[in-house]
Amino acid sequence: MTIRCSTTTRTVVGGTNRRVRHLVRLLRRPTGDGDALPAGRAEWGIVLGITLVSTVVPHLLFYEGVSRLAASRVGVVSTVEPVVTVTLGALLLAEPVTPAVIGGGGLVLAEVVLVQTDGREAVPEAPAPPDAEE
Repeated sequence: MTIRCSTTTRTVVGGTNRRVRHLVRLLRRPTGDGDALPAGRAEWGIVLGITLVSTVVPHLLFYEGVSRLAASRVGVVSTVEPVVTVTLGALLLAEPVTPAVIGGGGLVLAEVVLVQTDGREAVPEAPAPPDAEE
C-alpha cells in the first residue's frame, strides 16, 4: 500500500525522525563533564522513582486538594509550599537553614495567618436558580 503525502508532511516527519535519532545518540554518550546519563535498569528506576515521588504524585495530590477547597483558600494554602520544602530539606537532607531563610518562612507563615484571619465573613454562596418546572 502506498501512502501519498505532501512535501510538508514528509519534511515534518523526516525532521522529527532526525531529531529523535539525535536525541537517542545524545542519551547514549557521556556528557561533557564526565558524567553519564543513567545506563542500567537500576539507574533508570531511580530516575523514574524520583519523577513519580517528587513530581507526579505531588501534582496529583495538589489538584485533588484544589478540587476540594475554595479557590480563595487554595491560593493561600499553596503559599506554604516553600516553607514545607525548606523544612523537609533541613530534616531529611541536612540542608543548611540560614537566618534569611527563617525570616522568609516567617513572613510566608505570617501572610497565611493574616489572610486567613482577616475578620471578614466569607462570601455567601449564590442561591440556587429556581427550577424551570415551577
